[in-house]
Amino acid sequence: MQITLSITNDMQMSVFRRQAGHDGDHNFVRFNVQRPSILNGYVCRAEFSAGATNGHELVDNDTFLLHSSFTKAGALHIQLVYTDASKEIIAKTNTLRLTIGGSINAVNEVDPEFKDSISQLAADSVSSGSYENNTLTLYNRLGDTRFSAEIVGGGGTSNAVWLPAVDTAGYISWERSETATAPQIRNIMGPLGLTGPQGNKGEIGPVGPQGEKGPQGAQGEQGPVGPQGAAGPQGEQGVQGEQGAQGPQGPQGPQGESFDPADILRIDALETSLAATQAEATAKWIILNEVDNRSRNNTTDITMLQNTIGTLNDALASRLAGES
Repeated sequence: MQITLSITNDMQMSVFRRQAGHDGDHNFVRFNVQRPSILNGYVCRAEFSAGATNGHELVDNDTFLLHSSFTKAGALHIQLVYTDASKEIIAKTNTLRLTIGGSINAVNEVDPEFKDSISQLAADSVSSGSYENNTLTLYNRLGDTRFSAEIVGGGGTSNAVWLPAVDTAGYISWERSETATAPQIRNIMGPLGLTGPQGNKGEIGPVGPQGEKGPQGAQGEQGPVGPQGAAGPQGEQGVQGEQGAQGPQGPQGPQGESFDPADILRIDALETSLAATQAEATAKWIILNEVDNRSRNNTTDITMLQNTIGTLNDALASRLAGES
């Protein structure tokens, strides 16, 4: 049964239901506390008074049970007390008066002959058993013998029970028992058989998820040097560098021949002669060219020009001979 206790901000506690169980109830009534937030974090206990019996219960998560120590027919008084961690009282509610209904109490539970339904169930039910010397014994939950009987056969003289027998090859046979001695334990599984043929190759399963990236491996050894590549195209000519510093003066050359002042006169005469010779040669060329032109035009008056050419030849030859 659930009963709600409501607390206001001024610590006034109220309840809708006034009867809180019956005489002899044990942990049947559960009280649920509705309290304001100002009481958060405090420890709460419920104090009871039922006749001459006083006591208290810890309120855990705003709920507590009413056990048989306080379910006595008559009035039940309840008050909630809030304390802090040091057990100092912070606040108390008002005291509520509830009633506990009476019970018939037709049996005396203290009487040794008293057996309630639970005791009768424990006495009648079977919880364990044993088998020894062909006798099966069953026990109730109180440890008393509930049933005992001798099992006929299984080593008796009536041969009324077939028992299995296993030979060394693992074959099971059945025979009537004439002894109470248990058969020898044997392995009926037999030896491990030969390995069967390999089954067909199954289908390729789906590709699993990609694993995590492993750590980077160690750096490998340096490979051999490759062959030399072809020569690339010649690059553009670079910018001319700055002129270097002037080098040291070279050694003095050998001394030339001694100077003759008469050489100056000979050089001047030679330059004058060469100029005259060049003029005469030019005149000869002009005359020869004119002779050629007139010959082509059948002109007969070329004798004078031919004579002039002869005169020039003689002058040139004489001059050259004198200069040499």
